[in-house]
Amino acid sequence: MKKYTGALLFALTPLANAIEVSQTFNITPSGQGSVGFLNFSLNAPQSVDIFTQGPTIDPEIYLFSGLSPSTNTLLTGDDDGCPDAFCGVAGSANNSLIENFSLTSGDYTVAVSDFPFESSEAIAGTNDNARTGDVVVTVRDAGTITGLFVPNDTMQIMEDMAQVEQEQTQSENTVRVTSNVIGNHFVDVIAIAFGLDASPSGPDIGKPKENQLGASSDSASAYSPDAFWGKHVYTNLTEDGGNLGYDTDLYQFIGGLDKRIGNFFIGSAVSYVYGETNQAGNNNSTHTIGITPYAAYKINDFLFASGLASYNYTSVNGTEGRRDADVHNYSGELTLNAFKAIDSFIVKGRGGLRYTHNFTSLEGTIDGSYDQLTWIGDVEFGYHINNKVNVFTGVLYEYIDKEATVGTNVLAVNSVTHDGVVYARAGVNYRVNDELSFGLDASSDLNDEDNDIMSFGASVRLEL
Repeated sequence: MKKYTGALLFALTPLANAIEVSQTFNITPSGQGSVGFLNFSLNAPQSVDIFTQGPTIDPEIYLFSGLSPSTNTLLTGDDDGCPDAFCGVAGSANNSLIENFSLTSGDYTVAVSDFPFESSEAIAGTNDNARTGDVVVTVRDAGTITGLFVPNDTMQIMEDMAQVEQEQTQSENTVRVTSNVIGNHFVDVIAIAFGLDASPSGPDIGKPKENQLGASSDSASAYSPDAFWGKHVYTNLTEDGGNLGYDTDLYQFIGGLDKRIGNFFIGSAVSYVYGETNQAGNNNSTHTIGITPYAAYKINDFLFASGLASYNYTSVNGTEGRRDADVHNYSGELTLNAFKAIDSFIVKGRGGLRYTHNFTSLEGTIDGSYDQLTWIGDVEFGYHINNKVNVFTGVLYEYIDKEATVGTNVLAVNSVTHDGVVYARAGVNYRVNDELSFGLDASSDLNDEDNDIMSFGASVRLEL
């Protein structure tokens, strides 16, 4: 398939008699190739426009005099200064533009890389990039940037690509929330089921639950679930600083049944998510249904292994210029979990790996897919206020290796993302009695460069 950059170069053909220097760079994650350098020369004083077209990265540029960038030769720089209508859509934000800049005759160098990109990194010639792929840097006569245009069909495809990215972000969040809800649920209920949750007082709450398997002569009890649980999570996703500019509200309902069989613990959850996205007049609503079977095995009094598999289907109802879409998300996860109660204090931890395959299809236009490995590290600290109430706070770290493709047989973009995101959370659990408990929690990302993510949850668990 033709690369996205090639189609953009065709769409932005220079005006007649315009002076132009242009070069495509393939930006790498780090080291050699992580910074691109475009050299050009002027034979007479002239004002120029310098701009980027970065379909897979968030381009940031610096202009230096001479051919060897240094602190003394830095002239100017820009990030996100070029409107989409002129430069097209960048991978995560707007393209960059140094507009109508006056230069004398001589040699000059433009340095380009993925945001965040400091001038010191341009001088060093290396940057650590979360997004990689092709970026085009162009130098033109000043004033010609306002004459650029993207043909309607090309612009529409670019807007569709942006919608695919937004739908995938929403679907990815649904998988993350479901995974973490079930992951934290594992630790809590297994601690209760196996008597690891040592409460500071109270003869009943905190004792191990009797295994119902074989506890009754009624054979039906061997197959009946031990508990029902449910959780509602509200999540707000915003992307204010980039080219997508969306604000999404997600209302997620997850419910499951649990069963203990010896040292094994099995269950299954179903989920429904309703989403509303507002994006500069291009709005839509989504409906997601999913199923997630899960299982765990007690290794000893401190460790247990767990795994889950899930499928989520999302139907996107486009309104006000956005298209209908279908999103399919398949994921699997394996983790090793730890739990330790020390007097009134509780320490929990888990580490593992999640694999996700996503396929997104916009009605009648383009398709997008990605494969993602997510490395998970999670630690939580809790405190029993009494035998009914405990509070907790925790930190989740997820490191993402992602390869994505989006486009048509005319325009296509391949991208690779390496990024780590930290989430903080806090909450409270209240056990009414041995059978019924409630919980409230809140979480937020701490360092996501592309999105602000905040979630609030309320849960209930009923022993049967």
